[in-house]
Amino acid sequence: MGWTQADLAAAVGVGMRTVGNWERGDTVPKNRMAKLQHLFGIPTSEDLPDPLRGYSELALLSELSRRAIERERVTEAPSS
Repeated sequence: MGWTQADLAAAVGVGMRTVGNWERGDTVPKNRMAKLQHLFGIPTSEDLPDPLRGYSELALLSELSRRAIERERVTEAPSS
């Protein structure tokens, strides 16, 4: 993106030494990851749709039960 360490440090709210540590892999930006993702346009988990939204608890439990029963059948099937 053409940013200097000073640009990134100011945008994220850390010192230039911290940015240098990230670049060298000496430390990781655990508590700044969401800010970095936002700056660089990387979606966070909050940005992604919830794939289970719209399903009732009953539908979800029914599907889990169906899968558990199917898995049990497969593991109990005699091998040829």
